[in-house]
Amino acid sequence: MRAASAQNVHEVRVSPTLPALANGVSGAAMMAAARRNDHHKRRDTNVCTAECLLAESAPAFSFVPLFVLAIPVACIAWTVTHEEIFREPREWFAAKSKSSRHLVLRKLFYVLTCEYCFSHYVSAAVLVVTRYRIFFDDWRGYAIAGFSLVWIANVYMTLFGRLRLDIKYEGVQIAAEQKPLDSRKASGTEPDADDGNLREHDATRTG
Repeated sequence: MRAASAQNVHEVRVSPTLPALANGVSGAAMMAAARRNDHHKRRDTNVCTAECLLAESAPAFSFVPLFVLAIPVACIAWTVTHEEIFREPREWFAAKSKSSRHLVLRKLFYVLTCEYCFSHYVSAAVLVVTRYRIFFDDWRGYAIAGFSLVWIANVYMTLFGRLRLDIKYEGVQIAAEQKPLDSRKASGTEPDADDGNLREHDATRTG
């Protein structure tokens, strides 16, 4: 009887400590979980901040490829529609654009002779290869990038055309000024510079 009563008293004394231990363990687990959640929140906040900064700075950097990709667009469009290497097919396309019976064929052949029209198709091909977009990730980004490429490429071609025209004009002007001099030298009416120098040297000696 005494042993049983002692055991009961021990159980009564020990049993109140079990909920406390359980509460302590659960409290520690809850604190550890809270710390982990806080760490994840801070990490997610840092990642979100970096992504937001990248998204904010992306439009500023997305315009750099625009001016670079417009260079090959302008180069291809100008070469096909202006340079001598494609003169024969270009003349054939120009003739077909006037003599074809169907309107669609006339417009199709005309596209290959106009640098502005042809640059649209070159820009579309460049966008397919590079996947370049502006502002949006869907078809709107491709549309904005395509028309922007066409405009920048035509600005490049206009500047290049003016530069070539100025160079050609200077070459023609120099050739026109040089032609009378060459004809005078060929006919012997204009003395050479060496003969003039010798005559001047003789005159100074005699004087």
